[in-house]
Amino acid sequence: MVAASRAQARAAGIAADFRVADAGALPFPSRSFQWVTALLVLEFARDPSTVLHEAVRVLTPDGRVVVAALNRWSLWTLARRLRGMFHPTIYRQARFLSRARLYRLLQAAGFSPQTWWGAVYYPPVYHPRLATPYLGWEAWGRRWLPGASAYLVIRARPRQAGGRAASVDTDSASGHGEGESG
Repeated sequence: MVAASRAQARAAGIAADFRVADAGALPFPSRSFQWVTALLVLEFARDPSTVLHEAVRVLTPDGRVVVAALNRWSLWTLARRLRGMFHPTIYRQARFLSRARLYRLLQAAGFSPQTWWGAVYYPPVYHPRLATPYLGWEAWGRRWLPGASAYLVIRARPRQAGGRAASVDTDSASGHGEGESG
């Protein structure tokens, strides 16, 4: 993937620095970044807590992290688990996370979760003819089953030293902000 990304960047004339590293021991100085993203990382990490502690370390005090994980309680996760029972797949090693578990991991690492939202509510079957009906599934799921999305996305910021975690803001664009940590 790194080789393919380098080739695409070169072809597009984009100067980019790609590195392969252990997410639990990043090769960057402390307070190096404004944003850190961990998209579908924590499910496969040996120790998700260590990964999040590294994210806090490399973020500036006013930085943000965005974590996306496969929802433990979704039909997509169930489909991946069932498929893994019969076919070799990377998802056999995955530890799927709930929203409450993600909040606890973030808070234990020194983050204050700010908002969360779900993505992908349609069933784990794709066919091009179903693309339009899927939009209806998305709207319905966001409104009536927000905790059943395939993916959970949480935005957080580092807590200030000695400070308390701020309350979670409502994300008016998604309607999924929560005023609790679990």
